[in-house]
Amino acid sequence: MAFRVKEKLRYLMYLSAYSGAPFHLPATNASEADTRRRRTGRRLMLRRWPRYLRPLAPLLMLLCWPVAALTMSRKVLRFSPEAVRLHGRERNGSLAVWYTALRYNHSPVDVVQFDMLAPDARPDAWINDRETTLIWGFLNSNGPRQLLNDKVKFAEFCNTHGLPTPHILEHWEGGAQKIAISEPWPDNIVEKPARGARGRAVIRWTKIGDGYTDGTSVVSRKAIVNHLAEVSRTEARILQPEVKQHHAIVQSGILGAPVARIMTGRWPSGSVKLLGAYLSLPEPGQFASNIGHGYELPIDLSDGALSPSRAFWPSASIAPPNLPSIVPDWQRACEITRAAHTALPGRMVAVGWDVIFSEDGPIILEGNHTIGLYKLQRSTQLPAADTLLGDLLDVWLSEQG
Repeated sequence: MAFRVKEKLRYLMYLSAYSGAPFHLPATNASEADTRRRRTGRRLMLRRWPRYLRPLAPLLMLLCWPVAALTMSRKVLRFSPEAVRLHGRERNGSLAVWYTALRYNHSPVDVVQFDMLAPDARPDAWINDRETTLIWGFLNSNGPRQLLNDKVKFAEFCNTHGLPTPHILEHWEGGAQKIAISEPWPDNIVEKPARGARGRAVIRWTKIGDGYTDGTSVVSRKAIVNHLAEVSRTEARILQPEVKQHHAIVQSGILGAPVARIMTGRWPSGSVKLLGAYLSLPEPGQFASNIGHGYELPIDLSDGALSPSRAFWPSASIAPPNLPSIVPDWQRACEITRAAHTALPGRMVAVGWDVIFSEDGPIILEGNHTIGLYKLQRSTQLPAADTLLGDLLDVWLSEQG
């Protein structure tokens, strides 16, 4: 009981301090579509509050957001002081970032990352990731979202529609084995939560002799099965074979594989189009690319060409990787992600597909209803409102009135 109360209070503090202001004042150069999108995001942000607190929510947000924004402004400038030097704002740098964050309802990180202190900046053209996540939730139906969140159901969906995805070796839930493959385990296997995750609790097991190691100790297959039985009592787990990477994209010294995040959008007519893509590399020492500070490279949708990250504030201190100039089997990767989105039941406006490249062709690892918008804008330094993604949001929000 005490734990639940503590978690609820923590959530309310988060809503008060990090949700921004309860309303949005458009920038002078904002378009009508920008304003509609941002005001919709503000309305949905207020809906996150419990009903009994909604009358007080605007006041709490107005009191707490400025304090949190000032703290974040000071922190972000420790890592990126050049953001204010470029515009001659060294003397009042943190205050300049803070004021811009409050004025345009963006986090201080966004203000710095997207160079909103520049005189010609267009703050409302940079699509706010938190607001857009709420808009996706408002537009999407529950069925496809639950399917994407459940890795077992997603594997079944891919198999049904002939889409390449890693098969499941073991599925454990509630301490019981739900799926077991009698075939010998491959030399490299991946353990992950069966639902959600965002790279959390992912373990890579590598065969050594008669056992497997996670990098810390060597254990037997039976020990791994016992471990799955134990941890699955609180969180369902699956085992999948690790995909062998395409020779052109293997990175020495990096545990995990480069993963392409390919974003697709479905228009009200039912047509599915590519919205954007980037290649994500794990931080050295990490297996999952969304843990720690990775490295993203924009991918040209027309031919799969890679270009250097244009991030104003680099997300990692690692050197740019030595990769091919073009992603292998790019057109096939586009085909399978469009086909996957087309086959999804219900209404799913946008999906971010994680695709890995093997010697046998691209393979879909998973689909995400949070599409990776922030990383796309960060790596390209191009406001998403100026892309097909902005058109997609405008069409759907116009239909909603």
